Amino acid sequence: MADFSEKLGADKEAATFRKLHTGFASRELPTKQIQEEAWKAKAFVAFKAVRIAKSSPDGTDISKELSRLGIALSEALFPPAPGKPPETYVKGLAGNDETTLVIGVLDDAANIAKRAISVVQEFSSSIFKRDLGRAHDLCADELRRWMTPKRFQGALAKADGQFGGAAVECVVERLNLLYADEAARQITNKQGFWPKDTPKTNKRATVGAFWFTHPAERRGRWVALWVTEQEDGYRIAKFQQHLQ
Repeated sequence: MADFSEKLGADKEAATFRKLHTGFASRELPTKQIQEEAWKAKAFVAFKAVRIAKSSPDGTDISKELSRLGIALSEALFPPAPGKPPETYVKGLAGNDETTLVIGVLDDAANIAKRAISVVQEFSSSIFKRDLGRAHDLCADELRRWMTPKRFQGALAKADGQFGGAAVECVVERLNLLYADEAARQITNKQGFWPKDTPKTNKRATVGAFWFTHPAERRGRWVALWVTEQEDGYRIAKFQQHLQ
């Protein structure tokens, strides 16, 4: 991953992977820190790889290498346990050529992906239209318990100030992780960095999207979203905005 990151020009992430590898080999870094930092760096590299692949004659090779390294990194960070649900990389669930790690039996994966993307699009659209009441309603119970409407509005305003203005358009880049059945959802919330108080049975998918602030100039920021299902439908349990 370090070499691949450097090839893409993601020098900061390459340095992170090398630091973590050294810390792992020497046992000087705790496992949780390695997992969190490596997963975050991998997400940045994946977004960058997707953008480069779309405009590069070597795009197919870049996508294949990203998929191969992503599988290897996931297995290294979260070794399979006995009796663990099946894991399959499925292409096209996000409506493009990207692959998704699906945990569990695949039967309902396409339906879950469709519904997860739909709530991400509705949540994003509500924010763009400044219908923050509706956007807040689309948050999961565990998020709403601590993020009041006032705090929600403040967090969005702060992000707009940090990331170049209000976002106006959403493109779903990929579904990173999808839980396809009940057995898969019993995996610890630490994998995938879900909120601690998200009920395991509610977990559905993690989604990577891009929010454009200036679509004509292709400028904006990335956003990661954690999607659950409650009695009242699919909801956003967590979201994080960031730049490369």
